[in-house]
This record gives sequence, structure tokens and C-alpha cells, in this order.
Amino acid sequence: MAGSAPIDWTVAPEDAGTREVLPGLWRLRLPLPWEGIPHVNAFAIAHPDGGAILVDCGSAGHPTLSDALLRALGETPWAPEEIRQLVLTHYHSDHAGLAASLIEASGCSVLGHPAVEHFTDGTTRPEEIAAARRHRAWQEGVPDDLLDMVADVTEEVMGIEAPIAPDVALVEGDLIPSALGDWEVIETPGHAPTHLCLLQRERGILVAGDLIGPGYFPYFDYGYTQDPIAEYFLSLEKVDDLSGVTLILPGHGRPLDDLHGTVAMWQRELALNVRKVEDAVRAGATNVWQATVAAYDVTEPNRYAVLWYGEVLSFMRHLRARGLVVRSTGPDGRFEYRHIAS
Repeated sequence: MAGSAPIDWTVAPEDAGTREVLPGLWRLRLPLPWEGIPHVNAFAIAHPDGGAILVDCGSAGHPTLSDALLRALGETPWAPEEIRQLVLTHYHSDHAGLAASLIEASGCSVLGHPAVEHFTDGTTRPEEIAAARRHRAWQEGVPDDLLDMVADVTEEVMGIEAPIAPDVALVEGDLIPSALGDWEVIETPGHAPTHLCLLQRERGILVAGDLIGPGYFPYFDYGYTQDPIAEYFLSLEKVDDLSGVTLILPGHGRPLDDLHGTVAMWQRELALNVRKVEDAVRAGATNVWQATVAAYDVTEPNRYAVLWYGEVLSFMRHLRARGLVVRSTGPDGRFEYRHIAS
């Protein structure tokens, strides 16, 4: 469930920036074409045998995006051809889009979660996936004039150069050696089935990807796991249990130093939105679109409404899994939801 693509994929490469976090670790701030999401963070880490490990790589979609990555890398000690490994926190276009270019430039290996289909299905089977999204949106009551926007697979087709599968599959507990010490892989699904965080225990550093950030701005991949919201809550609990973390490097926004406070904020906001959707159904919303309109005060059908619809799909699935909402199919083939009184 990627949603609508940017109106214009062009970015200004000069907006890319690089900052040394500590010796051997650099933050690359890469511009994005998404409205409301101005940049994504990548991180270059010194490899123990020379060269660098790059964590995430920014979006494809226009040559200016590649130019921005090259400009940011040019401010680190390493040229593109010195990238030894590309580690992907998850498979979304803004984090994995330029992987093919980096492989061509450096011959680097790609390390990431093996479950990539949630994103690459739209890349390799665009017509099939678009048709499935459109039909599901119709079943959920989305207005006809928004069906094409919901069904859009442009992000998967343009935002990633090629559907790159990992050379090395990363799972819970795997270690990635670096000049700063080993980075431990922590599986944290919810935002995406593939989502991973990286922990450097001795230095107290957590590369958080899109699990948490300075502001609550969620996204959930729907349709590839049973309950993305339950997974997200469990992932937040998992990182909240970590001790000694003093520096959080998120996928978007500034570095953070309060792990537990940030996790608590995300837990509160996530629970609040679940309650808003439940309240909408309790008050009479009978499909996902009606619940979206009620929970998010939708006043006009636009790109944000489509994004919120994708969230509410996941919230509704979570409420069904908890036995708070039941779904039936009407005579016309559309879904109808009903709250179960406690």
C-alpha cells in the first residue's frame, strides 16, 4: 500500500548535506520530492577493512536524486566506489531507491531483510498490484475520483531503480562489523515487514530507520502481515527495553537523545489513532473510507486523505484482530464494519 507518488520527482542536489556524527560515522541528509517529507537520512560508517558501509541510500525517480547522494558522499572521506556494503533498514523507495546505482559504481554487497515483496511486487507486477489496490479501495468505500490515486504504483516503478534483493539476509541478532564495533540487527516490523534497526551497544547508538523519529508521522505497509499495528507496538516495546542508548539516528529528522521519551510519544499517538478509528466505527462508520473521514476530519479528497486511508486500513485490521470490530460483505461485494459492544 504505497499510495500516490510525488507530483514532481526533481530535487535540488545542493540541498544535500553531510555532518560528522563522530569519527567514523557520518550523517547524509538527502533531499526528497515528497510533500511534507523534505529529506531522508543515510549514514556512512567506516568499514573495518577500509572503505565504508552505507546505511540506506535515498530515492530514485530523477537524476537529481542521484546527484544529491553523490554530492553528500563527496563530503565524507569516501567516494561512491569505496562503499563496501549497503545496509537497508527497510525496503521503501526513499531508503532503497538508489541501490542499483551504488552496486554499479562500487560492486558493494546489499544487506537487508529477506522479505522484500511488500515493495517489489509493485515494481515487478505493477498492473496486477494496481488492479488489486483499486478493487480493495472500492470495497472499502473510497470515492470513485480517488481510486486511481489509491491504486497508483508509480512509487514502486519510478522510486526504485531495480527490485534489489539482499545478497546477505539480515535477521534478529545478526552482527555487522564496522570500524566502530559490531552493529546488532534488531527486527522491528510494523512500518514495513522488512524493517530493521541497528544497535551499537558499546557506544549507545541506535540507527532507528523509520521506527521512530522527532515527530509522529507513521506509515504502515498493509497486506503482507496479519497485523502491522500489533507488530509496531511490539517493536516499540522491544527498543524501549534497550538500555544505554544515548544517541538515536532516525531515518528522517534530527538525531535524538531520549529513547524512552520518544518511544512513549509514538506509543501514545499510535494508541490515540487506534481509538479514533474505533470511535468512528462505534459512532456509525461502516467502511474504511467513512472511518478515515471521521477519524482524520477529512474535508476534501486529496493526497493526504489517501495516506490516511492506508493507515486506517491497518487500524481496522488491528481492531478486528482484537475482536472489537467485525467485518461482513454486503450484497454488492463491499465490506461493512460493525463495532462489538463490550
